[in-house]
Amino acid sequence: MKKTVLLVGMAMVLTVHGVSQDKNKLYALTYKFKKGDIYTISLNTYYTLSSTASGRTSYGESSFEVKQEIENVDAKLIDVRIKAALTRCSINGKNLTYKLGDVFSNKVFFLTLDRFGKLYQDSLFVQTGGEGIQGFGSDFSYVMNPLPDYPVKEGDSWDVAEYVDEKQFEKMLNLTELAVTDPKVRGRYTLVSVTDNVAKISSDIEISGGGSMDAMPTVEFLMKLTGTYFLDLTTGIPASGQITTELAAVAPTGTGDINFRASRSVNFVVEQAN
Repeated sequence: MKKTVLLVGMAMVLTVHGVSQDKNKLYALTYKFKKGDIYTISLNTYYTLSSTASGRTSYGESSFEVKQEIENVDAKLIDVRIKAALTRCSINGKNLTYKLGDVFSNKVFFLTLDRFGKLYQDSLFVQTGGEGIQGFGSDFSYVMNPLPDYPVKEGDSWDVAEYVDEKQFEKMLNLTELAVTDPKVRGRYTLVSVTDNVAKISSDIEISGGGSMDAMPTVEFLMKLTGTYFLDLTTGIPASGQITTELAAVAPTGTGDINFRASRSVNFVVEQAN
């Protein structure tokens, strides 16, 4: 009898502190931005790149401080204005922050998405010239993951192809710079858990295609994206996340295959500024 009472008491304590939740409860995952809201985003990246052709590995890191302002919200769409400042950039240990910081100075980015995070085609653009948008656009796209337009419970998944088309991935991940043709996208997002009304969402996505690299006319790519993302269900605002991209590519030549390997890690934290 004492053992039963003790177990019941422990279960009640765990439930109060948000450890135990109803696994069958349905959640509506949506972004709840309001017009005039301002957010700051600390976004950091780290990458490595190697090839059997050069036998070398290059590496680098960058950090951005991003100001995101919600310009307009209607029943369907959200218009976002973004100002980014490059606060750190290094390549192979060499500090290039001051040299490359001007790329983003005085540039204002805009994008339009719906309340489920679906980015509208061609909505991401820069007001004062396109230089430098690709790298930042790729990193920033990870902050707004697509959400299902139907309620889900813990353990449920939604297919990436339902919410992000292949053309969007081309733009988001700089695939056009690699001359990737006809990329194939597959994978899913999963609601892993909900604790204290914060949703933990995982992503597991693969992208494959052919293209070119460094004057090599034929290269086959395989890109894998895995990550963890936290969404505050009370405010409807992304809280933080971490995403890793792994790229493998092979280029056949007359003297044998040349292999490329690359990895990129992105992490971010979002805070409301007003």
